Amino acid sequence: MADSHTRWIIKDYLFFPSAMSWLITFLAIWPIALSVLLRFAARIDPRSGRWRHW
Repeated sequence: MADSHTRWIIKDYLFFPSAMSWLITFLAIWPIALSVLLRFAARIDPRSGRWRHW
């Protein structure tokens, strides 16, 4: 009985760092991706859909 419980704890322990690394990566990348998207969208004229010439 103790073996199956220990196996379950180790399985969760090994999953946690993996999930945290994905979370940290996501939190680090999404502001950069959002700023790139907004810069791209700001260069398009909303009325015509064409590129603005600055």
